[in-house]
Amino acid sequence: MKKTKFVSGLLSAVLVLSAFAVPAAAADVTSTNSGGTATVSYTNDSMWTATIPTYVAPVEAGQQDVSAYEVAVKDVIIGDNQQLAATIEYSGYVTETNGVKIPYQLYDSNGEEIQSGDTILSKSAGEPNTEAAITFGAALTDSPKYAGVYTDTATFAFTAKDKVYTLDEINADEHLFAIGETNPEFVVAKFNDDYSEVVIFKNGENSDGRMKMFAAQTSPMSSKAATLTQANIQTGVVSIGDFAFNGCTKLKNVNIADSVTSIYQAAFRKCSALTEINLPANVLFLEVMTEGYDVFSECSALTTINVSPDSQTFSSEDGVLFTKDKTVLRYCPEGKTGTYTIPNSVQEVYLLAFYDTRLESIVIPDSVNKIGNSALKKCRYLKTIEIGAGVTDLGANAFQSTSSLKAINVSSENQTFSSADGVLFNEDQTSLIKYPDAADRTSYTMPNTVIKLEQNSFKLLNCQLKSITISSALSDFDGALFSKLSNLQSVFVSENNQSFKSEDGVLFNKNKTELVYYPIDKEATKYIVPDSVTTIKASAFSFPNSYTGPNEVEIPTSVKTIEANNRFKSKCTIYGGSGSYAETWAKENGYTFIAQ
Repeated sequence: MKKTKFVSGLLSAVLVLSAFAVPAAAADVTSTNSGGTATVSYTNDSMWTATIPTYVAPVEAGQQDVSAYEVAVKDVIIGDNQQLAATIEYSGYVTETNGVKIPYQLYDSNGEEIQSGDTILSKSAGEPNTEAAITFGAALTDSPKYAGVYTDTATFAFTAKDKVYTLDEINADEHLFAIGETNPEFVVAKFNDDYSEVVIFKNGENSDGRMKMFAAQTSPMSSKAATLTQANIQTGVVSIGDFAFNGCTKLKNVNIADSVTSIYQAAFRKCSALTEINLPANVLFLEVMTEGYDVFSECSALTTINVSPDSQTFSSEDGVLFTKDKTVLRYCPEGKTGTYTIPNSVQEVYLLAFYDTRLESIVIPDSVNKIGNSALKKCRYLKTIEIGAGVTDLGANAFQSTSSLKAINVSSENQTFSSADGVLFNEDQTSLIKYPDAADRTSYTMPNTVIKLEQNSFKLLNCQLKSITISSALSDFDGALFSKLSNLQSVFVSENNQSFKSEDGVLFNKNKTELVYYPIDKEATKYIVPDSVTTIKASAFSFPNSYTGPNEVEIPTSVKTIEANNRFKSKCTIYGGSGSYAETWAKENGYTFIAQ
């Protein structure tokens, strides 16, 4: 916004005023003869000059008239948080046309010397027609040798500079907040009257411009979340702190100055009305590394991140954030929908890159060789993933909590991973990596090549599976992998499996001495553990609190070990022999026990 200032100069009858401007744009100048006034209208910085004096009568050396001149500034229109300052420059000699010089000194209205280079006047933005003025005079410091016309020019340079607030001023104003990291007053947040807008600015020349790190919901911006719609982060601020705008659900517009180099954890978390954001050229650090607390977590409407083309660190394409060379996909906004095809330049999908997006399909090209940890985690709308031939490195939890996922398809040319019926395996299908959460089937039989189930292979939120048949090669089983299969009623065993057996859909070891897994949704109000069982494995009754399980469990005296992590429904009744191991265990773990 252009800044327009009006400067008026008034002089005594014995002096002549000349006034002119050196503006950024054309100026209108009016002036009159001796004793009149002059007004200069200009934009940005400008100068006003007074001729001192046009005629000098013989006077005593040092004689002063401190009210000879007046410089007044009025009707000043400048930006918020700025001051208009006037500095003066003069030679200290009046000179006659023949080159004769007489020294002189300027004095303020108190008789104090004004040195060349002094700031003699300042004015803050205020109400219209407010005025700031200084009166001053010139006095010869030596007597003239003869009468003549002596002149010199005193030049006033007017510059709009940032106003510096003291900590006391900030604390006394309900619209100002000290939010500096090094010193609180080094960075200030200034709200307008209705708290719908905030301007954040560096306060003072000594400020390092670093914003403090906030805890969740503690920043001034978060406290005004109900009204805040716009934020302007001005030149001089270098960082946006943790949780700075956390929970500002009505924030729609954010302007970030090029001086900002770092944006920290959860800075714009839960800004659910934010649809687009522009990152300036100098951002070097953008924290998108903390699950649920990256810079733009839960910005559900955010579809576009733009990066200045002058950035040497980041770039953007179609609203998605990349490294400058576009070899690493850093972050996809959560509000993105539909199908997204990763550009062929990309070699790595960064950790958490697609975390919690609304995309329904993602195509990963052959150029990509690495998919980072939790890269597609919590993509609740994602239905299909196409993985190209180049992927060799798949991070932990890459596809966890993808509750709508129906199929993961891998290029037949991939030498590290493969897929069958939309299920993800390693290349030779000896390891089952991920069963899609929402696959359209109620029963699934593993390929008999599978010897290992990976950690999150069946940690599903929306699975329709009612029965699973484990492969003949599987020799190790962790019931916790099935702990979220809320519809599961039966686990069966392929022929020739030498480690497990199934009876009525319940999984045991081969000789039936260990109860390995009881399906979560098995339709039975009471379960009687077979007399052959001596150990109930930790995986057997690994029910989450939200699931039911049987109302009653009868445990025979043959059972001597119930491993930790077994968890029945809270009102489950345990039956067993009086004085048995089962009785001791039930009482120690808070279950009702009935002796039989």
